[in-house]
Amino acid sequence: MTPLFRSTVAPEVEAARAKYPWMIAAYLSFGLALLVILSIAAWGASVDFEEARASLLRAEVNRLRSHAVRSVIRLQDLMSFEEKNEGKVIGLDSPEVNRFLNEQWQRHIPEDPSRSYAALTDKHGKILVHYRPELVGGRLDGNWATRSVPEAGEDVVETSDSRLTGDGSRALDVMIPVLRDSKEIGTYHSGFKQSWFDEQLSLKRRATTLRWGVAFVIISVVTILAGVSLLHVARRLSSLQGVVAMGHVQRLADLGALAGGIAHEVRNPMNAIRLNLHVIKKLTSQGRFDDHTESVMDETIREMERVDGLLRTMLEYARPALSSQETVDLASEVRSVVNFLSPLLERERMRITTVFGHEKLLVRADRGQIRQIALNLIKNAMEAVGIDGRIEVRCASAGDEVELVVADEGPGVPLDRQNRIFDPFFSTKEIGTGLGLTLVKRYVESSGGSITYRDAIRGGAEFTVRLPSAATAVVECGTAESFGEDAAVPAASAPSPPPAAPHSEPHNTPLEV
Repeated sequence: MTPLFRSTVAPEVEAARAKYPWMIAAYLSFGLALLVILSIAAWGASVDFEEARASLLRAEVNRLRSHAVRSVIRLQDLMSFEEKNEGKVIGLDSPEVNRFLNEQWQRHIPEDPSRSYAALTDKHGKILVHYRPELVGGRLDGNWATRSVPEAGEDVVETSDSRLTGDGSRALDVMIPVLRDSKEIGTYHSGFKQSWFDEQLSLKRRATTLRWGVAFVIISVVTILAGVSLLHVARRLSSLQGVVAMGHVQRLADLGALAGGIAHEVRNPMNAIRLNLHVIKKLTSQGRFDDHTESVMDETIREMERVDGLLRTMLEYARPALSSQETVDLASEVRSVVNFLSPLLERERMRITTVFGHEKLLVRADRGQIRQIALNLIKNAMEAVGIDGRIEVRCASAGDEVELVVADEGPGVPLDRQNRIFDPFFSTKEIGTGLGLTLVKRYVESSGGSITYRDAIRGGAEFTVRLPSAATAVVECGTAESFGEDAAVPAASAPSPPPAAPHSEPHNTPLEV
């Protein structure tokens, strides 16, 4: 049947169109996040390294300055003491100063790997005392300092002058003035090895790099996981949008099939009703009210009931009613359905065998839906086997589930159509809406169960419904019943009680044949 409504765009194209914006946004967000994290990590590492460099420089220079200041203070005290006791002026070039400084330097500089040199110059830059005696006598001109080092202090400069360093290596020179009577008479120089500082800074750099590297890896892993999750969500969202789009198209197709099905199914009954009414009008005008008139009226009523049942089935599919969950004995409800159908089974000379277990098969479901499940499956079997056909209905416990099996010996379902038997409006019968099994599947799944089909062992079709058990089984005697000409199939070797009578209590949903 051709649907009345069609989409002008293929569902796959609509799904792809819906997918692209989300995927592009997800990839852009993921790449931007990684770029931001990399930038932050690089900036943080740079700032951290610069702070580590400045901190190390200040600490080492302050340590060196402290030594130099103490040496200058002791030197100034020495010159003042000698001057007072000897009555003569002690200058920077005196043997006492030379001896004092060399003793200090020989004791401390070899033990300190950061120290490069130490020297004493007069106010004209002449080197009066040096840690290396061979450098004494040199004079520092105006270009001996390469640059100032303000981050270390105003009294610190960088130099590579061989008259101070001896070998021309780079050093940081801490300059402390030597005073006499508040006047500067010379300068105390203490050299700090730049190579040693670079080694210590390299260690700091490695530690900083390692710390930020670990942080970057951790943050990157978290970001990648978040990005993968985002991509998964984006794919899922795009897939859902595609499903929604395809579902919309499918819904339009279903509506078209529904409208076409209604038109096809209603046309024949309406034509029959119209012809019958025409006949009734003609007979009435002739004043004839015989058996033929009554037969025509009965046929008209049947056709109207057929249309009414068809419309109710269509409405139930299009707008399913809300279910009312309660504890239901599956075996009892199936037995009631079989008893309800027994007159029709006997009229068509169909033989149905029912086999029930030893326990109450309790499930949580809508009682009316359970009866409709059993009714539709048994009626399908009846339509499949025809007159003198055989049907078997079994109810039993299967672990944590309750099982209903309806098997027949009809022609079964061709293999190429078995995957479509639960689709709406699909039917292998010439007369039928194709909604019976669809509604059965909907009712079963709304109760948390499942329904499967397979070819029966003795030919025909076999449908198996599994529903979650609602309670621990309550033991009672098992029964086996048979309608028609077949003998009962025993469920146990012990004697069985008479078949239970159909339920007399009212049900929420009436059975419809």
